[in-house]
Order: sequence, then structure tokens, then C-alpha cells
Amino acid sequence: MQKILGHSSIKTTLDTYSNLSSRYLRESFGRFGDALGRTP
Repeated sequence: MQKILGHSSIKTTLDTYSNLSSRYLRESFGRFGDALGRTP
């Protein structure tokens, strides 16, 4: 996810998204998978 979002550090990714609910994260990551042509 870090590379897809263009973050230079995993810390940036974690700091940005760690406060979001797990449901929101699952839904968001599912959309990334869909956009990449993968099924969840």
C-alpha cells in the first residue's frame, strides 16, 4: 500500500491511516484491489 500511495516511508502510511476504523480500511483496500483488477 505504501508504494501504491507514493509514500516514501511506511511510517507515513501508518501515521496517516492507523487512526481509521478497520471496516473503513477493509473497504478502501477492497476498492484498490478492484481498481487493480483483483477480487477481494
